[in-house]
Amino acid sequence: MSSWKNLLLKIGDNCPEYGNSDDLKDHIETCFGVIRRELEHSSDDVPHYIINCAEQIPHKIPLYGTL
Repeated sequence: MSSWKNLLLKIGDNCPEYGNSDDLKDHIETCFGVIRRELEHSSDDVPHYIINCAEQIPHKIPLYGTL
């Protein structure tokens, strides 16, 4: 799984991908930076994956909406 997908799945979690931080602002900024770069290469994949994540992990919808 690519790193941007892993970041999307783990956003909001206290995990190594986010430096074991639980600061949501840091998670959003980190994930946004990676996704913004990924959009240049996979502009169709990113929105679809975010929607799939929101459907499967509804408690993270506010974070996905912010992205």
